[in-house]
Amino acid sequence: MSLNTDLVIWYFDTPVSNSGRIKTLLFEVAEETGFNWNIELVYNPDKALADSDHIVISSDAFVLNECKFWFNLAKHLRTKDWTVFETLN
Repeated sequence: MSLNTDLVIWYFDTPVSNSGRIKTLLFEVAEETGFNWNIELVYNPDKALADSDHIVISSDAFVLNECKFWFNLAKHLRTKDWTVFETLN
């Protein structure tokens, strides 16, 4: 099952020391794979997610209680058949 996303927006906390490096790494992955990703550094990612009109993926209780729509990505990944990757070793 594909998630069929048109755009993925990643939010990282500006004051956290590795956020800039993670942003750069994800930008490189997006360029290499052709993924339509926006990677943003913000001062309060929890608030940005909670106020979003888009589907949110988070494990933060505040975000999940406040956002309009959310998706349980962890559950989705747990139910996937990962045996296909065993042949790649």
